[in-house]
Formats: sequence, structure tokens, C-alpha cells
Amino acid sequence: MRCFVALQFPYTQTYSQLHEKFGKGLTSDSQYRGRLSLFGHCMIDVPMPGVLKLLVTDVMHPFFIFQIFSIGLWLWEEYYYYSVAIFVCSIAALCASLIETRSSIKAVRELAMYECSMTVFRNGCWSEQKSHSVVPGDLVKIPLNIQLPCDIVLTKGICLVDECMLTGESQPELKDALPVSNQLIYINDKRYTLSSGTVPLTLRGDPEGIVIATGFSTAKGELVKSILFPKPNRFKFYTDSFKFIGLMSLFGLFGFLWYLGNYIQDGESLVDTLMSCFDLVTTIVPPALPLAMSVGMAFAVVRLKEKKIMCISPPSVNAAGRVSIICFDKTGTLTEDSMTLKGVWEPSNQEIHEDLTTCPYELQESMASCHSLIILDDHLVGDPQEVAIFNRLNWKWTESEEYRFVVTNGQHEAKVKHLYHFTSLLKRMGVIIEHNCHLKLHMKGAPEVIIPLCINVPDNLSKQIFHYTKQGLRVLACATKTLQTFDSHQSLSEIENGLTFLGLLILQNHLKPESKETIQTLLKAEVKCVISTGDALLTGLSVAKECGLVPEGNKVLIGDLINEKPHWEDDEGNTCELTNEKGTSLALTGNLLQHYISYMDPIVSIFKDQAVIFGRMSPQQKILVIEQLQYSDLLVAMVGDGANDCGALKAADVGLSLSEAEASIAAPFTGKKLNSIIEVLKEGRASLVTSFQAFKFIAFYSMIEFVLENVLFIHQNNMLDRQFMYIDLVLILILAITMSYTRAYDKLATELPPGVLFSLEITVPIFMQACILMGIQWAAYYSLQYQSWYSVPKDTSVVWASEVPDNTVLFLTGAAEVLFTCIALNDGPPFRMPFRSNYWFTGFAIFFSFMQVYMTLVADEVTREIFQMVYLELDYKLQLEAILLGGFAIIFIFERYIVPILSRKLRTINCKRKVI
Repeated sequence: MRCFVALQFPYTQTYSQLHEKFGKGLTSDSQYRGRLSLFGHCMIDVPMPGVLKLLVTDVMHPFFIFQIFSIGLWLWEEYYYYSVAIFVCSIAALCASLIETRSSIKAVRELAMYECSMTVFRNGCWSEQKSHSVVPGDLVKIPLNIQLPCDIVLTKGICLVDECMLTGESQPELKDALPVSNQLIYINDKRYTLSSGTVPLTLRGDPEGIVIATGFSTAKGELVKSILFPKPNRFKFYTDSFKFIGLMSLFGLFGFLWYLGNYIQDGESLVDTLMSCFDLVTTIVPPALPLAMSVGMAFAVVRLKEKKIMCISPPSVNAAGRVSIICFDKTGTLTEDSMTLKGVWEPSNQEIHEDLTTCPYELQESMASCHSLIILDDHLVGDPQEVAIFNRLNWKWTESEEYRFVVTNGQHEAKVKHLYHFTSLLKRMGVIIEHNCHLKLHMKGAPEVIIPLCINVPDNLSKQIFHYTKQGLRVLACATKTLQTFDSHQSLSEIENGLTFLGLLILQNHLKPESKETIQTLLKAEVKCVISTGDALLTGLSVAKECGLVPEGNKVLIGDLINEKPHWEDDEGNTCELTNEKGTSLALTGNLLQHYISYMDPIVSIFKDQAVIFGRMSPQQKILVIEQLQYSDLLVAMVGDGANDCGALKAADVGLSLSEAEASIAAPFTGKKLNSIIEVLKEGRASLVTSFQAFKFIAFYSMIEFVLENVLFIHQNNMLDRQFMYIDLVLILILAITMSYTRAYDKLATELPPGVLFSLEITVPIFMQACILMGIQWAAYYSLQYQSWYSVPKDTSVVWASEVPDNTVLFLTGAAEVLFTCIALNDGPPFRMPFRSNYWFTGFAIFFSFMQVYMTLVADEVTREIFQMVYLELDYKLQLEAILLGGFAIIFIFERYIVPILSRKLRTINCKRKVI
């Protein structure tokens, strides 16, 4: 089977092969030219489309084509004022769209396009080159405090790198040189890779590296592509809106064909007949719909920005309105970034040492040397738990040209020769030190990984670990081994057996002040919350209990994969069977979850409903959790602090990155506090409800005008120029925008707003309300025909429309219905504040209500001239006003009181149908 594959530099080789093949850079100009022609220049060049191209793209949009067609039709029918006004509005909207599109692309270009100078080794010598000329396979020197333009494998030296721009992670990452090994294969290993867009903060050992990716193939390039071409949204609201318009268009087509037949039968001119029928169609497809549905999102984004929450993907706002499951990272998200060392448990006296100077020397040496800390601006930086451990010791860290670093306590000195980095996969790290001319291996990591490698494990060690982790403490195991020789090409797995157990490090990671309150607020709103953490299950479980994620009295079952078999026990350590009985909370490891999924075990469905904690999760397993929670139509949010959460943040329907950066491209939303997720959900629900209300408002407005024109067309009449302008430009435009300005309700409701338009609970009330609107028009029109002074004019052509009361009555009725429908639809709690809090909408609604009463009951000669109305008798005007006010009462009562009850019943019917 033939298919296209992405062009990629062949870096998936053993470590040794990478060093041998590319360690000397490019050796000839022809080799360079070949790479340049194959991979292109080293730049992320986002093309800026010309104004003409963007203009053509916007003009060819179906809505705009329909708009132009409508304007031409209205000009033919001599609606000059209205046509010019709509044309001006269309051009203004087109220009605004053009400016916004160009500014958005410009912002992405500024983010993507970057150039600097690089020192490159070619043809056997170093030379300064512009970064755009760098190609994969080049050997380059790593610049200090300069953003990297390409992805590089570090082959020499050490770098401390700021990756905040890509991951949102505020803590710098230590990068080490790729070791020379024939056994290990390089697959974009994060420990040895410097990504494009990151900034080296500290350099040691004159770092060099091999360029492995340029342009859009880099990590930064992938993120730029994700901005330009975001993943398809699972939220169906927008696709449903176009389906609904299609359904409305069918009604318009039926009306077109029916009236076409009637007009031809009456012997009217074919051209005039077609124009009148097309005019009927223009009322059923509302061109103002996109504006009305997007303005609510725009206001929500602005309000979030006021709350220090940045949004780079406005469609995600409405998606947040349907989130019913939230997955939280633990460290740095629910708990503080910083840690405190509570103490050290060592096996000789079976107790915790709070004063670390009383610990055996070998354990002190292990704590002082087994880490990846580095000096930046006279401060040790690195993993918070390693900083907490070292700061409790009375040891000093010093740089060294010969060694990675040296630590000393005044009497003893340990020289770190080699570092095996910690990884989420291995769950351990190690260092090779030299002390008094002896070599040692010190290791630190998860107890379940370190302890099986030890030969002196105390009998009660498992009990001790269980005791501490159950309290929510993080436990790390330390071990050591004396080495006779050491080869830096050896992997950790080759030398780590036969360790001597030294002790346990007991660390405490406190909850953030707002964590418990945030989780409780979400649970009260019936939003399911789970924790996905790389920590031990019992540590995560303790945090979950402290936050209230595990209800009091619930039975807790803990699952792990032991010897490739699922093993379940209760929180007291007693073996038991997995059960899905009510009142059970589950905690399981990433390995166990992956095991069940790989065997497609139906038991996975239990986890979706009852799992609270997912522990010992790798970054890939965090993505797996998100994918498993995204069952049915449920939308899932992920809250993390970047780094290992990046994949899960992108896989979720809504991602919130907690970062000190102004905005992170690791997720659609970026906030500084955990309770930002509550604000995102509240604004999302308010925005979604606003979009629904705007859609229904525009749909009702189309139906009102469609029926109104139908009635007038039957008598060969129509609305007039300035009447259309008042309804379409004044009422619709002002009300649609101001109604969207209502703020989110201050409490998170237990129910979710509707998420689909094509459902019984939405479509049935819409068509019932449409029938009410038609009934009001029918009552107003036919009450006119029973007036003693009413007579049908002999010439009923459109030219005489302003001289007959039919047009005036239906214009007043239509305008009133548009106003009354908007007021009735502008609902408040539980998702939005009461509409009276929206001063703009309230003010305009009152003003237009007075206008409606004035035009119906008073309307002096000047007013009648402006709105092209005729004089009506006072007794009928009172009768008409009574019909309109009665209609408003019916519309309001139906929308506010009957629709909610009807929607609940229809939702129940719909759910039963799905079950069947």
C-alpha cells in the first residue's frame, strides 16, 4: 500500500552510531546542499496570505455569498436604504474578519519565525552561520541565553534549559550529553534533547550537539502546527447549528416552490415571481447567525483575561461548558511545587532521623550526591524534592572541571563522576561517585523499584512504607554499592544489582490552600474529579482523602500489576477481589490500567465510574486515562502544570495549564491558581447558554419574518425598506450583542447546559414557540380584517404597501415579537446572572419596549413617515397592543416555565431511547 509519510532525519539509531556518523558534522559542501534541498531552511515560516487571497476566501464563504445574493435581490426590489445598510455592515464585518485573521497569523508568525547566529562545524572547522542555514546532521555549539532554532541531541557537556515556552514548566530542566552505547537506541530521549524554542541558562563543558530536526519538524514546529491546525473538537454544537440551518432552508425551499406555483397560476411576471420567491428564502437563512453565536465566546474570553486566565482557543470556551469530568495532576497542581523533608528512616535503629547529621555517613553521602541539581545565579535549582533534601544537609555543592560536581561536609568529599538521570519509566536514578579513591554507585527512586535490587531488606520495610505513604507522604528509597571498575558506556541496569539498602527519605508535599475548596466546589456541582499522578498510589490516595475525593465511609480498593497479574487489596493491605458495588472507590496504577486495556477487559468500564486515583502514571499513561474517560458524549478536562502533563493537556477536550507564564501553548487555557478551573467552567457554561440563546433568538427572528412575509405575499404585499432596517439592523444587531454581555453566574450549577441542537429537548420547544409566534401574528392580522373601517385595496402591488394597514400591523407585530422573544430567552441562573444585571441589555430592552408602545399607540405623523406606517384607529390600536402584550405573556411563561419542564421530560425520553 502506497502512502505519504513525514520526512524525518534518520536519528533512530544506537547512541554509538549517532556519535560515529554525525559526531564530526558535515564533511562536504555537496552533502550540505543535499540536506538543504531535502529538509529546507531551518525556520518555521508561517506564510502570511495576501489581502486579496484572504478577501477571496472570506467572500467565497457560503454565508457571504448568500449575503451578496440577498443584497442584489433587495436592490432589484428597490429596498435601497436597507440594501446599502446591509452592504456596509457586510463590508465592515469582512474588513474586521480580514484584520483579525491577519493579526492572528502575524502573532503566530512572530512566535514561530526566529533567527540567530550559530557556531557550526563543517568541512573540518568551526564557523559562524545564520541559523536558517543549519541542516539536520550539523554539529553545533550550544549558545548561552539564546533561544534554540532547532532540535539538538547533546553530545558533549551539560545544559540547564528553560522549557517554559513549550511546556509551561517553570522549573529548568537539566540536559546531559548522550552517552556512547551500542545497546541503547535513541528515540527522541528528553534527557539528551534540546528542543527548538527552549533557552539554555547554564552551560558546562563547552556543550555541542547534533541537529536532528529543523523547521516544522521540531518540537516548536509541532506546537505551531497544532495552533494553525487544531485537533477536531468533539463538541457538536457548531455542526448541529449548520444542520439546523439546512433544515430551515428546506422549509424555505418548500415555501419557494409553493408560492412559485401560486404566482404562475395567477399569471404574474415570471421574473417578478422568482424575485418575490427568492426574497422569501432570504428570510429563512439568517446571515447574522455566526456573529450572534460567536460574540458570547468573545465576551467570555475577555472576562477570563480579567481574571488572569489566558485563552488561546476561543472554541474551547463553549466546550468547557459541557465538561463533566476533570483529571488533576497532583504535584504542583493540587499540592505545592516545593517539598519539605520530614525525616529519614534508616534500618539500623528503625526510627526517623529529623536531624540528618545523626544519620550514618553513607546515607548522608547518598543524599548529598544522588541528585541532578545545578547552580544558577548562585542558587541550586532542579527537582523540588532534591532541593529540599540537599538544603537539610550540612553539605556544600561546588563546581568541578574534572567531575560533574563535588559535595563536601568539611571532613569528607564525594566527587560525582557520572549521572544516570531519573525517568518516569525507570522510576529511579543513580550516580557514580569517587570517595577516598573508591568508586560507589548511589541510587534513589521508588521503593518498589529499588528494594528488589537490594540484598539486605529489613523484614518490616514494607510495613514502614505502607505506614508513611498512607499518611500522604512521599517515600523514596536509597541504596548503594561499591564498584571495582566503571565504564561510562555501561547502562544502569548492568551495574545496579546487589545493592545495599540505606534507608527511606520521607518527604511532605502540602496541599495548596485552595485545593480542598476547589475540589469540594466541583463535587457539589456533580463534576467527577480524579487524580492522575506519578507518585505512589497511597500518597495520591491520602491527598484524595484530604481533598474529599473519597467520601467518608467508602470502601477503598487498591490495584497494582504484580508479576504480570492484577492484584487488589483494601487500604489496610488485605488482599481482596475487585468489586463494583456502590460506595467503592478505586485506586490503581498505570501499569494495571494498561494491562486491562491491552486485553480489552470489560472491567475497564468500572474504572470510568469508580476510579478516583491513578498512580505511578507515566506521561503516556496519563494520556490513556484521558482517552478512557472520554466515553460516550462526556467531555473531559485536564488540569496540570506542564512538563509531563503536556500530552494529557492536549488529549483532553479542555486543558488548563497552571503556569506563571502569561500564556502557554501547552493547553487552551493558562491560569496561575487551581481555582481557575472553576472560572473556566462557569464562563464556559455561560458562553454555551448564550450561544444557544443567540441561536434560538436568530432562528425565531427568521421564523417571524418568514411567516410575516408569507402572510403579506399571499396578498401580494411585503414589508418596506425602513421597516426591514429597524428590525434587522437596530433590534436584531443591538439585542443580539447586548444579550451576550450577561456575566456568568457566581455559583457552579449541578446540571449541565444542553450540548446538542438536534435533540428532542431543543427542537420540540423551538417549533412549539414558533407556533405561538405564528398564532400571535394570525390574531393581530385577522383582528384587523374584522375592523369596520378595513377594506382590501384594489391595487395590492408592493408599491402601495405603505398605503395599506396590513403592512403596518404585521410590521408592529413582528418587531414586538422579536423584542419579546429576546427578553424571554435572556434567562439568568443557574448559568448566567439575572439579565437585570446586564445594564446594557436591560437599558435597550426598556427603550425598545417604550418604542414599541409608542409606535403602536401614539405614532405621530413624523414617526409614521420614518417607519412607513399608515394611520390606525385608536380602538384597534388598543386592541392590537392588548394582543401583543398578551402574546408577550404567553411567550415569557412558555419559555421560562414550560420549556424547562418540557425539556426535562424530553431528555428523559431521549435517554430511555438510547438505553434501548
